[in-house]
Amino acid sequence: MTAVPHCEEAAEYVSALADGETIPSEFAQHIGACASCQARLHDYLAMGAELRRVASLDRGSSLPALPIEKRRTNRSLWKKGLETMRIPKLAFALLVIAVVALASSLTFVKVGAHSSGSVLMLKFTGPDGVSHQCFIDTTKKDYPCGMFGRMGGDSVGLMFRVQSRDGDRIQLGVQSKAYPIGTPEANHMGDSVVDNLPQVQYSFEVGQALKVDVESLGTVAITGEWTDHVPVIFEKDQNHLDPGPDQVRIISPLLLKDKHVIGDMEGASTWTQAPSQAVVIYYPTVGRLLISAGPMKGAVQADAQLNRISFQIEGETYVVLTGAPVSRSEKVWVLLQPDFKASGNMQGGFLTMAEVSQIAPEAVLPQPTVRR
Repeated sequence: MTAVPHCEEAAEYVSALADGETIPSEFAQHIGACASCQARLHDYLAMGAELRRVASLDRGSSLPALPIEKRRTNRSLWKKGLETMRIPKLAFALLVIAVVALASSLTFVKVGAHSSGSVLMLKFTGPDGVSHQCFIDTTKKDYPCGMFGRMGGDSVGLMFRVQSRDGDRIQLGVQSKAYPIGTPEANHMGDSVVDNLPQVQYSFEVGQALKVDVESLGTVAITGEWTDHVPVIFEKDQNHLDPGPDQVRIISPLLLKDKHVIGDMEGASTWTQAPSQAVVIYYPTVGRLLISAGPMKGAVQADAQLNRISFQIEGETYVVLTGAPVSRSEKVWVLLQPDFKASGNMQGGFLTMAEVSQIAPEAVLPQPTVRR
């Protein structure tokens, strides 16, 4: 039986693909199915294109100019790409941020493959085959990561903590809970539910797969890699910073009230994918903020301009500043719950994403009656 290649074994073949070479079929199959290797290939191709561009600058006018028809086509394609952005000022902001994101992404790939840094990237895949990932900074005490959301047909909460480390071997504490979508328990899934559960301890070797059984959900496969930092953005495509349709993206949020900083969550990030979901920000001194692309009962409509969300509640002016464009729309909805208090290890604040119906069912607006 042929052994399944690992990412480290496939690394040289990713480089060969970027150079236009043919590679063995087993490595081609691995790279095609591995998000990490595909991201690495994307970065190599982008790096090669940038090096060729810089080299072209040194040649001056020694190379013939492109035919006018071809130059016009290229400009048209660029213009067409910009037209998909609903916020005109986004073009310049994306250009600046994309350069920073590309450099950060290239650094992450290099370090993740060849060093044993202090930050653990966990990738966990449910029975439905959909993967999620989060990062744990092992230099900080009680630094959890995980997800609350839908996995398969269940509402799932997963929380991971590194208890100890010896080289690539770590003691991983896992808290998990799952309820079928549509059950009353699923509507109240959140950090307080999972955080109060006992931790199940696993001996986990970074670079190898760990299987964790979650009751009612099934087996979750976990893999890990070391890196040297917690990236500000960790989407599958870190260079794509134009928000998707109905997406709200919050990166390293800073909350201002009447121009005074009242909450800072530097380095944290999350995003929604549908109007039924909300970004959840909890500051102990403020309460819980729900930010959604869809309306919520009791929420105020806020202005979303590039990397800031502005709104007023009871005469007070609030601004959420983020590290990237928030939304394609110029309007989002914000619900402030000042009386909300987190429990357990979440009392210091957190940033996550969840279905509004799961964490705040009272905020879900009734669906309009369809007359037949």
